[in-house]
Amino acid sequence: MAIWTAFTLGLLGSFHCAAMCGPLAIAIPKHSKNHYLNIFEGLLYNFGRVSTYTLFGVISGIIGFQLDIHGLQNMLSYIVGGTIVLTSTLYIIKHSIRTHQRIKTPAFIERGIQVLFRSEKSYSKYMLGVLNGLLPCGFVYVAIAGSLVSGSIVHSLSYIFYFGLGTIPIMMTMFLAPTVLSLDLRRKMNTLIPVFSLVIGLFIISRALPVHAIHSLASEDNHTKEMCIYPPQVVESE
Repeated sequence: MAIWTAFTLGLLGSFHCAAMCGPLAIAIPKHSKNHYLNIFEGLLYNFGRVSTYTLFGVISGIIGFQLDIHGLQNMLSYIVGGTIVLTSTLYIIKHSIRTHQRIKTPAFIERGIQVLFRSEKSYSKYMLGVLNGLLPCGFVYVAIAGSLVSGSIVHSLSYIFYFGLGTIPIMMTMFLAPTVLSLDLRRKMNTLIPVFSLVIGLFIISRALPVHAIHSLASEDNHTKEMCIYPPQVVESE
């Protein structure tokens, strides 16, 4: 999977995160007189989220690599891509008729967040980010799906990591200056997210289509013809 799709998905998806997880970032206690400490703790919070996403990337990379070894990568691409296309389409339909269903946050995450909110230590902001990364989010699942079909653990890790980096600009803004992002802007950007997810789903499916195999065979055939037309010259030793 192309890395740019991961970063773009993270950047666009973070507008959705700003609506869903933004209140958590806003509610985290700040230091009124120490703006540099606020920036530092904001980075800790965001890299806590990226750490969780990266762990997901490692797990999905291991699973995807094992499936690739057993020749199941194409089938996986069809299943994952088809699921993303279907869920993205359903999301667009639900959004168009304005029906929304919230997923309940697991109790252990809620308890952990409540405990960390009472802590004044800087490391608690990192742990809040780690827990925030565990919150149910459809666009994180799309990124995990993209990393799953990346073909190797390193590529899977890179894909999910760049997705996490793409979420930082908007979420950092929500942490430090939430009024900069108007509600109207967030709503407009939210309309683009499922469309881009749909494109990623189609891209994943296209990677498994026979046309790629045909293109590879054609390239090999052209190379063979060139070898026949221009055979390698053998230099005779004197």
